[in-house]
Amino acid sequence: MTRTEQEIRRIIQDQAYPPGRAGRPLTEEEYAKTLRELDFDSLDVVELVISVETTFGVEVSDEDAEKFKDLSASGLAGMVDTLRATGPKYKRASEASR
Repeated sequence: MTRTEQEIRRIIQDQAYPPGRAGRPLTEEEYAKTLRELDFDSLDVVELVISVETTFGVEVSDEDAEKFKDLSASGLAGMVDTLRATGPKYKRASEASR
């Protein structure tokens, strides 16, 4: 598993069970499911897009954001890696304050 996928899994886990809210770790089977199969709604996907943009310092187009619901954690990691290699970038929140 790549570092990108590990971070995507953390983001998905935090979206599914936000810190401070009772929950359980997602299983490997759940990480293999698409966000749609995990019952992520449109607002969940918007929040996920924002987290991905902030965490990885990439800009996710509306077109790419529409694809998120039909991707699993590994699919999202692949998309993020592609965006990092080819897409427009901006400074991460942690880098912007420097």
